Amino acid sequence: MTTLSDFCDDLTEEQPENVTYTLITQCKDPQSAARAIANARKECNYKYPVICGLDPKGTGLYNILYEIPKEDKKP
Repeated sequence: MTTLSDFCDDLTEEQPENVTYTLITQCKDPQSAARAIANARKECNYKYPVICGLDPKGTGLYNILYEIPKEDKKP
């Protein structure tokens, strides 16, 4: 199971146990990350929350993720 901290080192909030995270894309800068977030929201018809965080591997990339309830299938 992937956890939020696998994708985002700057997000420390408690992760709900009933969700899973799916990486959508990685972006080099905040502007492209903002566009990717908007596109991802539109793509899933605003059904899933979209999360953005800095890659914990120190790449400087922004990871864009879907937060999907475990009972749902991936988009």
